[in-house]
Amino acid sequence: MWPSQYASFLSFLEETLEGHHLIDSTAFTLAFPTYDLMPFDYLDFAEAELEKNTSAARINCIAHLKRAIECELDTFLQVFGLGSVAKNLPQKLQFASDAGLFSSRSIGKLNKARNKLEHEYAVPESLELESYFDIATGFVHSVEGSLYLLSQHNEMHWGNLAELNHVFGGEFSSEKREISFYWQSEGQNLSVVFSSATNVKQMAYGLHVYLLLCRASTLLSADYVVSKLKQIHTKS
Repeated sequence: MWPSQYASFLSFLEETLEGHHLIDSTAFTLAFPTYDLMPFDYLDFAEAELEKNTSAARINCIAHLKRAIECELDTFLQVFGLGSVAKNLPQKLQFASDAGLFSSRSIGKLNKARNKLEHEYAVPESLELESYFDIATGFVHSVEGSLYLLSQHNEMHWGNLAELNHVFGGEFSSEKREISFYWQSEGQNLSVVFSSATNVKQMAYGLHVYLLLCRASTLLSADYVVSKLKQIHTKS
């Protein structure tokens, strides 16, 4: 499932991420799709229905939450040229989970609520809805945060601050629909590519790795990032 060179890159990061810093990164302007309604609009609609507390309103609330989540996913996928990688909501949610955009446990709860409504014709309880509303709101905010991170790190180059040399780095290309990493080891220039054209799940894992390295520049310790990279490599 992983590109053949990734294990070498992971070993390299384990040995060198500590002590190296983000030297520079390239930002780019996101081209958002022109939808009439955006995810936060659907969250507002859902909140309005939540306050009515009738059976019809609770059903409408779930429908709006589903639209908020799917609209956020479609926005993310379209912005980065990945609109063709997932055709339905379950596939989009799986991509989000594999990419580390949101926890798989929370995504499972949302799927369960949707299935109960669509296949069991069950009206959700008010307390359930409050929980689903919080999950959907958290989902939208989490993906928005990832959008911002990627917009600020279209390319990133890491190295030694004293010498300002580039030791490793990465690039997210929406045109090629791929994520690539490069590094130097024992005098060799090495690289690994995660491409949606090759494997959609592989692309999602590459995105997960890229986002963790984006966060490593300011938010997370090197040890934590390496431990998470090992974890997703082992699980997948």
